[in-house]
Amino acid sequence: MQKFGRMFATVLAVSALMLGGASQAFAWPWSSTVTVSGALTQCSDSIQSAHVSAVLNGQGHAYNTLAGMPPRYGVTFTNVPGGSGGLAWIVVTCAVQGGSRGYWVRVYRPAFGSVLNVNL
Repeated sequence: MQKFGRMFATVLAVSALMLGGASQAFAWPWSSTVTVSGALTQCSDSIQSAHVSAVLNGQGHAYNTLAGMPPRYGVTFTNVPGGSGGLAWIVVTCAVQGGSRGYWVRVYRPAFGSVLNVNL
């Protein structure tokens, strides 16, 4: 009986952790808010910052990164269409080395969570 009690307590604790974690990271299918983030490998030759400009369906963002090797970026779009999503145009300009380069990135609503990891 004591073994059953310990097993029941463990299952209960794991279930509580799973439910708590899922509620924080879950994005509803009808939510059009998605964050695209990742490392800017184009700027990885030295410790530096970068400027990121991103546009999706007319919604634009400008973002200056902190210094890093490589620096990291993150932009949040609130207009991501359902289904296959849309194409965002993201331009990265490295502060020291790596130059400026544009990327087409497919942005969609993930089945779980609200963040897409895209290294550029």
